[in-house]
Formats: sequence, structure tokens, C-alpha cells
Amino acid sequence: MRITESHLKSDALALKHRWRLIAVCLLFCGCVPAAAPVAETPLPPLVRTAEVPQASSTEVRSFPGIAKEAKRINLSFRIPGKLINFDVSVGERIAKDAVVAKLDPRDYKLAVQRFDAEYTAAKTALETADANLKRLTALLADDVASQTQFDAAKVQFETAKGKTEALTAQINAAKNALSDTELKAPFDGIAAERFAESGENVAAGIAVLSFYDVSHIDMAVNVPEELLIRFKDIRNYYVEFETFPGKKFPAALKEFGLAIQPGKQSYPMEVRVDLPKDSSVFPGMTAMVHIGMQRPKLTQRVPLSALFGGDEATALWTLENGKTVRRDVKVVSIIGSEAEIEAVLEPQAKIVIAGARSLHAGQTVREN
Repeated sequence: MRITESHLKSDALALKHRWRLIAVCLLFCGCVPAAAPVAETPLPPLVRTAEVPQASSTEVRSFPGIAKEAKRINLSFRIPGKLINFDVSVGERIAKDAVVAKLDPRDYKLAVQRFDAEYTAAKTALETADANLKRLTALLADDVASQTQFDAAKVQFETAKGKTEALTAQINAAKNALSDTELKAPFDGIAAERFAESGENVAAGIAVLSFYDVSHIDMAVNVPEELLIRFKDIRNYYVEFETFPGKKFPAALKEFGLAIQPGKQSYPMEVRVDLPKDSSVFPGMTAMVHIGMQRPKLTQRVPLSALFGGDEATALWTLENGKTVRRDVKVVSIIGSEAEIEAVLEPQAKIVIAGARSLHAGQTVREN
């Protein structure tokens, strides 16, 4: 095929028209304005809420305490002797009247047998003397016996009677001593400490075992002077041990010391707890002693996180139809993470307990 000059001019003109069309398209595309961004409406702030509890006229004050034995005694024998049975272990529970230790009873048994034999002979002699005195009394009345014979018979009778009475007392003492060879628990308790071993000779009155009561336990606490001043407002006591969380043990006041503790601005108090049988509460355990007190005004408890404001006014937010309403409150006391306020809120009203400081009155909020 032969390419002529006319063909070349025609191709150049077509190419020129294409470039012009591309330029126009690019011009129009660059001139189209971008779409304006759509403004987003911010969501109401998210807050945590809680319901206001019923108003109460009581408050509970809590203090840490340590359990101590309500009663602890040292057990000892009334008589001396050799320990032949002392198998009690420290920490062992022992029931009332159970035998905790024994002395060798042989000498005491022999003493009882000896006095029994002497008493039998003395009783026979007394019966003979009594019969003789009665006989001489009758003969003296008939002037058959002399006064001297009668007096001698009477002396013999009184002597026999005195000996019999003395032997009766000795027999009772010997039997008591024999009984005392067994040392018994005076109440339900726990063996705390041993002071002797089997095979040892022990003296009368020397302790062989320390023993404490398990039916009660005392809680010793230190309380501020406010409780001493408001003693008449105290209504009840109960104890919660750390080893038994959630379990409340009713208690009663044992004593309230009026002398301030050395080095402390507090007063000693002890409350007594009645323990159930086979309880696992022991001396030395720590616990919280709770004291219920009457308040002169009704109060409500709210979380500390619900409160805001400065020294002049303390307030919190309540919610009404999803909007915040400021309520000024008066704080009576701080108890842990809660505040007791004078009762000004309706029971079951909703209050903001998280995010309160960033809110303003009449603000719409969302509940978490």
C-alpha cells in the first residue's frame, strides 16, 4: 500500500482532535466540587446509676478486734501422786466431766479399806457400849447398879460414839481423795497447754493442764471517745470473723473500760459471743465487731463516687426522665466507700454514681 501525503495529514488531524477531547474531560472532572461532610450529632454521656436505699434511723460502726478466751483456768489435782494416765493432746476438745488425767490410786484405795475396817470395829464397839449403857440405866433406876458403874458405861459409850464419828469423817475424806485421783474437765473446753507428763510425781495444787472454755469467746476492741459519749445510743452488737465471711455472730457487751488506752486515743471494750457446739472459732482470730447505733435523724447511704462539690456545698445528681437534677446533701459520716447523708432523697430514686463530676444540670445522659 502506498502512503501518500494526504494520508499523513489526515492521521495527524485525528490525533490532534483526540488530545483536545482528553484535555476537555480532564478540565471538567477537576472543576466538580467535593461533597460537604455531614456533621455527626454527639451521643449523650454514658453514666452508671444506682437506686437510693430506704432511709434508716440507725448506723453501724465497725472496729477490728481479736478473739480471746472467755474463761481460761489451770487444772490441778487436790492431792499429790504419780501421773499414770495423761494422754490429752494440746488443742484437743474435751467434754465436761471427761477424765483428762489420773493419779495412781493404790495408796488411796488402801486408805479407804483401812478406814472401812476400823469403822466396822468401832461401830461394833459402839453398839456394845450402847447396850451396856441402856442396861446400867435400868439397873441404876432399880438401885441395883451404882452411879460409878453407870458413869463408866456412859464414858465408854461417848468414847465409842466419838471414834465412830471420827472414822466416818476419815472414810469420807479417804473416798474423796480416791475420787480426786481422777482430774475431770469442769466445762466443755480445749486443752491449751500441758505442764506435766505421765509418770511424773505431781504435788497438790500444781497445774498440769491449761484449759479454756469453748462455749463463749470474747472480742477485745478499741473504740473512740464518740462511742463513750453516745453509749446510750448503742442498740446491738454482732461479730464477723474473717475466716467465716458473711456469717454474723450476735454478741453482748461484757465490759466497757473508762480509762483511755496508754498511747492511744481510744477506750477498751469487750463483747462476748455465744458459740455453737463444735465451733471453729478460736482465740487469736481476727474479726470485725459491728455496733448498731440509733441516730437522731434519718439517714441514707450513697457511694462516695456519687458526691461532688466543694467545702461550701456537697451535691449529687438524680435522674428524672433521663435528665440530671442537682440535689444538695449533707454528709453525716463516711463509712468505708460510702457516705451517710441526711435523708432528702426518695427511696428507689436513681442517682449517678460514676461520671458525676463531668455533668451539668438538665443534661441528658445514657445509663450504663
